Amino acid sequence: MSDVDENNEIGGAWTLPVLPDRPEALPRIADAEITQRKSLTAGAAIILISDTSSELTALAISGDAPLILGSSADTDFTLDHESVSAEHCEFIRDNDEYIVTNLALLQGTWVNEKRIRSHKLVNRDIIRSGRLEFMFLT
Repeated sequence: MSDVDENNEIGGAWTLPVLPDRPEALPRIADAEITQRKSLTAGAAIILISDTSSELTALAISGDAPLILGSSADTDFTLDHESVSAEHCEFIRDNDEYIVTNLALLQGTWVNEKRIRSHKLVNRDIIRSGRLEFMFLT
């Protein structure tokens, strides 16, 4: 089992010592496009997902139920990519805070190039699961 140190970094026998290969990166997103996408979600926080076709998918985080992303069809949003675990990470809204938690034992979840177990998100954080990147927007 992994341990989390005081810097919220994970250590232990089951963790990877380095970042995985560079992901298929998010394209640059204009502020006008962000505003438009947020208006479609009634102002809820969103996750922009860049897939291999370079199209953006926006997921709204609303309510108190966790939003689980992974390669399994049983997750809230399926990411069809070989580098993503069946249940890779979850997003939770707790009052006005949003938290991402790693669920992938080997691949891990990264926020702004730092491996995390659980992390409170701020606007424009870049989240990596496997080789896919997401942008968190509030």
